[in-house]
Amino acid sequence: MNKQLKRYLLWATLILVVLMGVGLGVLVLFSMTDFSREVGSGILLGYVNAIIGYLFLSWGMKRSHNAFMGAVFGSMIFRFLLLFAILFILIIAVHFRMIPLIISLLFSYFTFLFFEIMFVNKYTTQG
Repeated sequence: MNKQLKRYLLWATLILVVLMGVGLGVLVLFSMTDFSREVGSGILLGYVNAIIGYLFLSWGMKRSHNAFMGAVFGSMIFRFLLLFAILFILIIAVHFRMIPLIISLLFSYFTFLFFEIMFVNKYTTQG
């Protein structure tokens, strides 16, 4: 495991812990702890999505421009289909409540997306 991957995992995990604390803390604050399974799962899905995105991007950054763009768009399609399949299973088969799951996933998705963009910007401006 290279140094850059360890650093990314450390920061992503720190963000995961903060998001879990905030998300579950809000549920406790408003006495809605029965949604904790859905909220925790949505945040965790955002985290897994970010790690998969990082792995695709780090692979693509070491290659040509076309390979990088293929990694970016390929990972977007792969991650979308994976999230769609997991959401389908969680909502239909496991009977998760849709609204808290989707809201927490969107919140964590955009938080990790911001983090991912910052990583790509830092990587491309350094060399």
